[in-house]
Parts: sequence; C-alpha cells; structure tokens
Amino acid sequence: MSKSVTVNTPKELGKALIEKTDEIRIEGDLAETVIAFQRIPPHKWGIACRCVAGAIAAALGGVTLPAVIPIAAFAVVTLGHDLVTVAISIGAAAKSPVALEMLRKDYREVGRGPDYLVLKRK
Repeated sequence: MSKSVTVNTPKELGKALIEKTDEIRIEGDLAETVIAFQRIPPHKWGIACRCVAGAIAAALGGVTLPAVIPIAAFAVVTLGHDLVTVAISIGAAAKSPVALEMLRKDYREVGRGPDYLVLKRK
C-alpha cells in the first residue's frame, strides 16, 4: 500500500522522511526551502551536511537550536542561516542527521507548483 502525506513544517517533513513515506507533498515556505536544498552542488552539500549533522547531534543531546548554529558555522556560510535552521529542525525531528541525506538521495521530484513540491521515494 502506498503511503502519501502532506507536510508544512520541518518537523513533519523529518517524521515523513524517517518513516520512509512513499510520497511527500511539501507545502508553503518549506517547499521553497527543499527546492533550495536540491540546488546545492553535491560537493558543497556533502561538507555542509556533515556540519549540520554535528549540530543535529547536539540538538538531540538537549542543546537549544540557537546554540547549535555555531556548530554548523561552515554550513551557515555555505547555505545560509535560514536553510541551516530548517535542516537542523528536519534532522532533529527525525532524530537522525541521515534524514537530510535521505531527502536528496532517496526522493525525486514528481511535481511542483507555486506553493508546493511533491517528492516520491525512488
């Protein structure tokens, strides 16, 4: 049975990713952020993702979101504060930094509109 969900927040997206949902419809500003993630060149994404992973680990350890941003300093410089904040939120909600890699490697875009993005699991 194919599972499909609609998400509007990084927390909902993190949960959908870790549950390996078949199809994810992302709405609102989060859709634009995910599109921005997809535009990041692989070499920059790889380095930034490892920095964000450290910040996610700290967040899971109980450190507050504003305090973990310095841990991801390179990622902030590379991706920007807003993207890193969303990335950390997604990973923390999924309770795993792997969720960010899943977003890029395990899902492909199957639809896009002015305020939504639809991803399907490969």
